[in-house]
Amino acid sequence: MDRQPDELLETVSKWFEEHTHRPIRIIKREQGDVDQIRMNVEHIGYRDSHTVDDYTDGLALMLYGYGEIINNRQPAELPQPIFEIPVEGLSAAEVSDHQMILITERAAYSIDSV
Repeated sequence: MDRQPDELLETVSKWFEEHTHRPIRIIKREQGDVDQIRMNVEHIGYRDSHTVDDYTDGLALMLYGYGEIINNRQPAELPQPIFEIPVEGLSAAEVSDHQMILITERAAYSIDSV
């Protein structure tokens, strides 16, 4: 049975609330790029804005906490203590105890506790 967008967001919020103050890893796949983030989420929120910047337009899940970007070189600190996941067009959320997979119009996210 397909879930409505509000139900998906509720499921996503609940998972993050259960994993606050614990390390998580986020792997984002978008247009052939793969980004990996490791962070401790202190709290979550949502932002809904309509701007001229198409990438940040619409509803977004805001993860507040400190983290680092993992790449082939040395890990680098996140530029700000926040990571944004645009959830406009969230079409799927597969959730288990230690992992969540999100599919949006723009990207696929694999998020797990580490």
